[in-house]
Amino acid sequence: MLLFLAIIIGFVFPQIHVLSFIIKYLLMIMLFSAFLSIEINKSLLNIKLPILFISNILFAFVAYYCISYFHRELALIVFISIIGPSATASPAIISLLKGNLQFITAQVLLSNILTALTLPYFISLIYSSSQTADTFPMIRDILIIILAPFIVAQIIKNTMHHLHTFIIRSRLVAFDSLVLVICIAVSQSSFYIRSQQNIPISYLVIIAFTVLSTTILCWALGRAIGGKKYALEAGQGLGNKNTVLMTWFALNFINPLVALGPVLYLVFDSSYNSYQLYKAGTIKKKKK
Repeated sequence: MLLFLAIIIGFVFPQIHVLSFIIKYLLMIMLFSAFLSIEINKSLLNIKLPILFISNILFAFVAYYCISYFHRELALIVFISIIGPSATASPAIISLLKGNLQFITAQVLLSNILTALTLPYFISLIYSSSQTADTFPMIRDILIIILAPFIVAQIIKNTMHHLHTFIIRSRLVAFDSLVLVICIAVSQSSFYIRSQQNIPISYLVIIAFTVLSTTILCWALGRAIGGKKYALEAGQGLGNKNTVLMTWFALNFINPLVALGPVLYLVFDSSYNSYQLYKAGTIKKKKK
């Protein structure tokens, strides 16, 4: 409910966009909180993980080139919505759904690091601007955002056990950061849309419908790759995206309208996860 409220506030008050510079730091706080619970183990060797990563890239490019024949900007919105790594909240959701926690944890870690290394290059292939001409600054910024929280989290987890326990119990901070990021990102998109004055409402509806279709296809593709054994985890790994990272990337290296893609993806994505958790809870009650 708070996510929908954040979207409404961000759209109604475009002035909030002046806070967009703090998205980077809020994202690092969220990643730091998530990485405190991630364990590095042999699950990283599962053959399904590189298959999921490569499939995600191929799907993003196929979708982009198909849609770009009709509308290049819409194709870019879809590309940014698909290419993102797995959400850091995925292990918590899989734990509640009684799935394979080691598999999804390995997927989150691997996909986020590999995306940090490859995303700038992939973007430079389909989008040209002064900000994407040189891939090094993009790689540097993304690696700092992902690796710095990971390294600090591992140090605290292995050497400062009391602090580690305290932070784990204060998980609300991560969710607060997510709500604030969404509010600022929507505000930035709202400011951009109002300033352009030539973006029709019908186009925004098309964007929303296209991102909804993209969300459904990502979940379906993940479940298909996972097969019977890892359908739940692979669906979560490919369907539940780190949309905050992609929102930050779009705002900094592309434009605010493209950032609307990951924001809408988060809305549809969160709705489906809520349904899954509700369904799992209902089944559990019936068994009792």
